[in-house]
Amino acid sequence: MSNLIEFVGKVSSFGARVVVDGLRIPFEGSQILTHIAEVGYKSLPLVAPAGFALGTVMTFHTRSTLVALDEMATRQRAADEKRKAEAERALWKAGRRSWRRITRPRNEVPPTIY
Repeated sequence: MSNLIEFVGKVSSFGARVVVDGLRIPFEGSQILTHIAEVGYKSLPLVAPAGFALGTVMTFHTRSTLVALDEMATRQRAADEKRKAEAERALWKAGRRSWRRITRPRNEVPPTIY
């Protein structure tokens, strides 16, 4: 048990030193950028095909959901158009010409109807 406590203490001490030393000035910005560029350049042959494969798999898995959402939106649009046409017919029967006569602001000039 004392070995476990000693191990946890050493790991915690190391973690604290890493954080404190990482925030201590002076920063070696050129060295950091050099390492980032070197690691990034050398990992490109691995990252590019992995990203392409991940994008392909995600596309295959989400396509059915996107198609279903598109069909639902299309049905909703058709239902909205039907309701709008029914409302327009009701307005014509009531003697009004369009929605604009109901919804236009008070200071707007009414459209000329021939």
